[in-house]
Amino acid sequence: MFPVYGSASLFGLYVLIKKFSKELVGYLLSFYFGIVGVFSAMTFLEGFMPESIYALKKNSIIKYKVDFKFITEIKFDININQLDILTGLISLIPTYFYLTTKHWNLNNMFAIVFSV
Repeated sequence: MFPVYGSASLFGLYVLIKKFSKELVGYLLSFYFGIVGVFSAMTFLEGFMPESIYALKKNSIIKYKVDFKFITEIKFDININQLDILTGLISLIPTYFYLTTKHWNLNNMFAIVFSV
């Protein structure tokens, strides 16, 4: 199924570029990869936190329950703890510099984080 999904993604990107300006599609893709980069880096950084900082994961600051009914009923809980906020703030720094400079080292760093 990978070739089918890949072909559908490329065709969708082609349609977006033909419908909208190339710059707008570039900004949307940068925004998307920025969001995914932050969450990937957060997950990656959690594995390298010392035990004393990792203990912050126990304290949930925000708890939110989402019930979404469209075709099927989807329920999930969102729990944000102090460790998520810490790793989120740390991962915002390289994401900001990547989005503003598009430096190749940061690009490689995000590629490694995505793959891990």
